[in-house]
Amino acid sequence: MQTIKCVVVGDGAVGKTCLLISYTTNKFPSEYVPTVFDNYAVTVMIGGEPYTLGLFDTAGQEDYDRLRPLSYPQTDVFLVCFSVVSPSSFENVKEKWVPEITHHCPKTPFLLVGTQIDLRDDPSTIEKLAKNKQKPITPETAEKLARDLKAVKYVECSALTQKGLKNVFDEAILAALEPPEPKKTRRVKLVPKGLQGKRRHRLCMAAVMLTGTKIVLNWWLFFLSKLSFALLSCWSREIFLSLPSLFPCGAMGNLSHGRNGTVEHQIQ
Repeated sequence: MQTIKCVVVGDGAVGKTCLLISYTTNKFPSEYVPTVFDNYAVTVMIGGEPYTLGLFDTAGQEDYDRLRPLSYPQTDVFLVCFSVVSPSSFENVKEKWVPEITHHCPKTPFLLVGTQIDLRDDPSTIEKLAKNKQKPITPETAEKLARDLKAVKYVECSALTQKGLKNVFDEAILAALEPPEPKKTRRVKLVPKGLQGKRRHRLCMAAVMLTGTKIVLNWWLFFLSKLSFALLSCWSREIFLSLPSLFPCGAMGNLSHGRNGTVEHQIQ
Protein backbone atom coordinates (compact mmCIF):
# COMPACT_ATOMS: atom_id res chain seq x y z
CA MET A 1 0.00 0.00 0.00
CA GLN A 2 1.41 3.36 -1.02
CA THR A 3 1.82 6.11 1.54
CA ILE A 4 1.33 9.85 1.11
CA LYS A 5 3.07 12.01 3.69
CA CYS A 6 1.31 15.28 4.49
CA VAL A 7 2.84 17.73 6.98
CA VAL A 8 0.79 20.56 8.50
CA VAL A 9 2.57 23.79 9.50
CA GLY A 10 1.48 27.22 10.68
CA ASP A 11 1.31 29.47 13.72
CA GLY A 12 0.23 28.07 17.05
CA ALA A 13 -3.49 28.12 17.87
CA VAL A 14 -4.67 28.49 14.25
CA GLY A 15 -6.48 25.14 14.38
CA LYS A 16 -3.99 22.67 12.88
CA THR A 17 -4.67 19.92 15.40
CA CYS A 18 -8.44 20.48 15.27
CA LEU A 19 -8.19 20.20 11.49
CA LEU A 20 -6.55 16.78 11.69
CA ILE A 21 -8.66 15.38 14.52
CA SER A 22 -11.91 16.50 12.91
CA TYR A 23 -10.90 14.91 9.60
CA THR A 24 -9.66 11.60 11.04
CA THR A 25 -12.21 11.06 13.85
CA ASN A 26 -15.15 13.33 12.97
CA LYS A 27 -14.83 14.87 16.43
CA PHE A 28 -13.90 18.39 17.48
CA PRO A 29 -11.53 18.81 20.48
CA SER A 30 -13.14 20.62 23.40
CA GLU A 31 -9.94 22.21 24.69
CA TYR A 32 -6.68 23.52 23.25
CA VAL A 33 -3.50 21.59 24.00
CA PRO A 34 -0.33 22.86 22.26
CA THR A 35 1.17 20.21 20.01
CA VAL A 36 4.82 19.20 20.18
CA PHE A 37 4.68 16.52 17.51
CA ASP A 38 1.97 14.09 16.56
CA ASN A 39 0.87 12.05 13.59
CA TYR A 40 -2.29 10.43 12.30
CA ALA A 41 -3.05 7.97 9.52
CA VAL A 42 -6.13 7.29 7.43
CA THR A 43 -6.77 4.98 4.50
CA VAL A 44 -8.16 6.60 1.38
CA MET A 45 -9.26 5.04 -1.91
CA ILE A 46 -7.81 6.67 -5.03
CA GLY A 47 -8.75 5.23 -8.41
CA GLY A 48 -9.90 2.02 -6.74
CA GLU A 49 -6.57 1.55 -4.95
CA PRO A 50 -6.00 2.04 -1.20
CA TYR A 51 -3.50 4.65 -0.02
CA THR A 52 -2.28 5.46 3.46
CA LEU A 53 -2.47 9.18 4.12
CA GLY A 54 0.03 9.99 6.85
CA LEU A 55 -0.78 13.30 8.56
CA PHE A 56 1.98 14.94 10.60
CA ASP A 57 1.06 17.67 13.07
CA THR A 58 3.77 20.15 14.08
CA ALA A 59 4.27 22.81 16.73
CA GLY A 60 4.03 26.38 15.55
CA GLN A 61 5.72 27.97 18.55
CA GLU A 62 9.23 29.39 18.17
CA ASP A 63 10.49 27.06 20.92
CA TYR A 64 10.25 24.19 18.46
CA ASP A 65 11.89 25.84 15.45
CA ARG A 66 14.80 23.38 15.58
CA LEU A 67 12.72 20.31 16.33
CA ARG A 68 10.01 20.90 13.74
CA PRO A 69 12.13 20.42 10.55
CA LEU A 70 12.93 16.86 11.66
CA SER A 71 9.51 15.87 10.34
CA TYR A 72 10.07 17.42 6.89
CA PRO A 73 12.15 14.79 5.00
CA GLN A 74 10.25 12.70 2.41
CA THR A 75 7.19 14.95 2.65
CA ASP A 76 4.87 14.66 -0.36
CA VAL A 77 2.78 17.76 0.33
CA PHE A 78 2.60 20.56 2.92
CA LEU A 79 -0.48 22.29 4.31
CA VAL A 80 0.50 25.84 5.29
CA CYS A 81 -2.26 26.95 7.66
CA PHE A 82 -3.41 30.31 8.96
CA SER A 83 -6.56 31.48 10.69
CA VAL A 84 -8.79 33.75 8.63
CA VAL A 85 -9.47 35.74 11.82
CA SER A 86 -5.77 36.12 12.71
CA PRO A 87 -4.00 38.61 10.40
CA SER A 88 -0.69 37.95 12.16
CA SER A 89 -0.83 34.24 11.27
CA PHE A 90 -1.59 35.27 7.68
CA GLU A 91 1.48 37.52 7.60
CA ASN A 92 3.66 34.72 8.98
CA VAL A 93 2.76 32.53 6.01
CA LYS A 94 4.93 34.76 3.83
CA GLU A 95 7.46 35.78 6.46
CA LYS A 96 8.13 32.41 8.11
CA TRP A 97 6.34 29.28 6.95
CA VAL A 98 6.79 29.24 3.20
CA PRO A 99 10.48 30.26 3.45
CA GLU A 100 11.01 27.48 6.01
CA ILE A 101 9.46 24.65 4.03
CA THR A 102 10.97 25.78 0.71
CA HIS A 103 14.39 25.89 2.38
CA HIS A 104 14.17 22.29 3.58
CA CYS A 105 12.01 20.87 0.75
CA PRO A 106 12.30 23.19 -2.27
CA LYS A 107 10.56 20.82 -4.70
CA THR A 108 7.66 19.75 -2.48
CA PRO A 109 4.24 21.22 -3.38
CA PHE A 110 2.19 23.03 -0.74
CA LEU A 111 -1.35 24.28 -0.28
CA LEU A 112 -2.34 27.46 1.50
CA VAL A 113 -5.11 26.62 3.98
CA GLY A 114 -7.39 29.11 5.71
CA THR A 115 -8.87 27.74 8.95
CA GLN A 116 -11.65 28.78 11.34
CA ILE A 117 -13.86 30.18 8.58
CA ASP A 118 -16.87 29.75 10.88
CA LEU A 119 -15.52 32.75 12.84
CA ARG A 120 -15.33 35.04 9.80
CA ASP A 121 -18.92 36.17 10.41
CA ASP A 122 -18.85 35.88 14.20
CA PRO A 123 -19.84 39.28 15.71
CA SER A 124 -17.61 39.05 18.78
CA THR A 125 -14.59 38.07 16.66
CA ILE A 126 -15.22 40.88 14.19
CA GLU A 127 -15.56 43.36 17.07
CA LYS A 128 -12.31 42.19 18.62
CA LEU A 129 -10.47 42.63 15.32
CA ALA A 130 -12.03 46.05 14.78
CA LYS A 131 -10.54 47.29 18.05
CA ASN A 132 -7.11 46.70 16.52
CA LYS A 133 -8.21 48.15 13.16
CA GLN A 134 -8.15 44.72 11.59
CA LYS A 135 -10.57 42.62 9.54
CA PRO A 136 -10.89 38.91 8.72
CA ILE A 137 -8.86 37.69 5.75
CA THR A 138 -11.00 37.46 2.62
CA PRO A 139 -10.74 34.55 0.15
CA GLU A 140 -9.61 36.96 -2.57
CA THR A 141 -6.71 38.21 -0.43
CA ALA A 142 -5.65 34.66 0.42
CA GLU A 143 -5.87 33.53 -3.22
CA LYS A 144 -3.61 36.39 -4.28
CA LEU A 145 -1.02 35.40 -1.68
CA ALA A 146 -1.21 31.78 -2.85
CA ARG A 147 -0.45 32.88 -6.41
CA ASP A 148 2.40 35.12 -5.28
CA LEU A 149 3.98 32.33 -3.21
CA LYS A 150 3.39 29.73 -5.97
CA ALA A 151 1.18 27.53 -3.83
CA VAL A 152 -0.68 24.78 -5.67
CA LYS A 153 -4.00 26.20 -4.50
CA TYR A 154 -5.79 28.10 -1.77
CA VAL A 155 -8.45 26.19 0.18
CA GLU A 156 -10.29 27.01 3.39
CA CYS A 157 -12.37 25.11 5.89
CA SER A 158 -13.89 24.94 9.35
CA ALA A 159 -12.87 22.06 11.59
CA LEU A 160 -15.91 22.80 13.79
CA THR A 161 -18.58 22.61 11.08
CA GLN A 162 -16.42 20.51 8.69
CA LYS A 163 -17.31 22.89 5.88
CA GLY A 164 -14.67 22.44 3.14
CA LEU A 165 -12.73 20.01 5.36
CA LYS A 166 -12.77 17.02 3.02
CA ASN A 167 -11.88 19.23 0.07
CA VAL A 168 -8.67 20.35 1.82
CA PHE A 169 -7.32 16.81 1.99
CA ASP A 170 -8.65 15.84 -1.44
CA GLU A 171 -6.66 18.71 -2.94
CA ALA A 172 -3.62 17.75 -0.86
CA ILE A 173 -3.74 14.19 -2.19
CA LEU A 174 -4.03 15.41 -5.78
CA ALA A 175 -1.08 17.78 -5.28
CA ALA A 176 1.03 14.94 -3.85
CA LEU A 177 0.22 12.51 -6.64
CA GLU A 178 0.39 15.05 -9.46
CA PRO A 179 2.78 17.83 -8.42
CA PRO A 180 2.79 20.78 -10.84
CA GLU A 181 5.62 20.75 -13.35
CA PRO A 182 8.13 23.58 -12.91
CA LYS A 183 7.92 26.19 -15.63
CA LYS A 184 10.85 26.23 -18.01
CA THR A 185 12.35 29.66 -18.22
CA ARG A 186 14.33 30.96 -21.15
CA ARG A 187 17.56 32.69 -20.33
CA VAL A 188 17.54 36.16 -21.79
CA LYS A 189 20.67 38.26 -21.80
CA LEU A 190 19.62 41.78 -20.98
CA VAL A 191 21.63 44.75 -22.21
CA PRO A 192 21.24 48.00 -20.25
CA LYS A 193 19.47 50.66 -22.27
CA GLY A 194 22.41 53.00 -21.91
CA LEU A 195 24.67 50.48 -23.60
CA GLN A 196 22.34 49.43 -26.41
CA GLY A 197 23.14 52.47 -28.61
CA LYS A 198 26.87 52.20 -27.92
CA ARG A 199 26.85 48.50 -28.67
CA ARG A 200 24.96 49.01 -31.94
CA HIS A 201 27.41 51.76 -32.95
CA ARG A 202 30.39 49.51 -32.21
CA LEU A 203 28.90 46.69 -34.25
CA CYS A 204 28.32 49.05 -37.20
CA MET A 205 31.88 50.38 -36.98
CA ALA A 206 33.23 46.84 -36.84
CA ALA A 207 31.21 45.93 -39.94
CA VAL A 208 32.57 48.99 -41.80
CA MET A 209 36.13 48.13 -40.81
CA LEU A 210 35.69 44.53 -41.95
CA THR A 211 34.22 45.69 -45.27
CA GLY A 212 37.10 48.14 -45.79
CA THR A 213 39.63 45.44 -44.96
CA LYS A 214 37.97 43.10 -47.45
CA ILE A 215 38.13 45.73 -50.22
CA VAL A 216 41.83 46.39 -49.54
CA LEU A 217 42.60 42.66 -49.55
CA ASN A 218 40.74 42.17 -52.83
CA TRP A 219 42.67 45.07 -54.41
CA TRP A 220 46.00 43.60 -53.28
CA LEU A 221 45.07 40.18 -54.66
CA PHE A 222 44.14 41.74 -58.00
CA PHE A 223 47.41 43.71 -58.08
CA LEU A 224 49.53 40.64 -57.23
CA SER A 225 47.79 38.51 -59.86
CA LYS A 226 48.49 41.13 -62.57
CA LEU A 227 52.08 41.50 -61.41
CA SER A 228 52.70 37.75 -61.41
CA PHE A 229 51.18 37.44 -64.90
CA ALA A 230 53.44 40.21 -66.23
CA LEU A 231 56.54 38.67 -64.64
CA LEU A 232 55.63 35.24 -65.97
CA SER A 233 55.17 36.65 -69.51
CA CYS A 234 58.56 38.41 -69.46
CA TRP A 235 60.26 35.35 -68.04
CA SER A 236 58.76 33.08 -70.74
CA ARG A 237 59.85 35.47 -73.53
CA GLU A 238 63.43 35.60 -72.23
CA ILE A 239 63.60 31.79 -72.16
CA PHE A 240 62.25 31.53 -75.70
CA LEU A 241 64.78 34.04 -77.07
CA SER A 242 67.65 32.22 -75.37
CA LEU A 243 66.80 28.81 -76.90
CA PRO A 244 68.98 29.24 -80.09
CA SER A 245 72.04 29.85 -77.98
CA LEU A 246 71.28 26.82 -75.86
CA PHE A 247 70.67 24.46 -78.81
CA PRO A 248 73.00 25.11 -81.84
CA CYS A 249 71.64 24.33 -85.33
CA GLY A 250 74.08 21.51 -86.03
CA ALA A 251 73.56 19.66 -82.79
CA MET A 252 69.80 19.07 -82.44
CA GLY A 253 68.19 20.81 -85.41
CA ASN A 254 66.65 24.14 -86.13
CA LEU A 255 63.76 25.70 -84.29
CA SER A 256 61.60 28.00 -86.37
CA HIS A 257 58.12 29.38 -86.40
CA GLY A 258 55.58 27.50 -88.41
CA ARG A 259 52.87 28.97 -90.50
CA ASN A 260 50.40 28.73 -87.70
CA GLY A 261 52.72 30.53 -85.28
CA THR A 262 53.80 27.36 -83.41
CA VAL A 263 57.33 26.22 -82.82
CA GLU A 264 58.38 23.42 -85.22
CA HIS A 265 61.35 21.05 -84.82
CA GLN A 266 63.09 20.42 -88.20
CA ILE A 267 65.48 17.45 -88.49
CA GLN A 268 68.46 17.97 -90.78
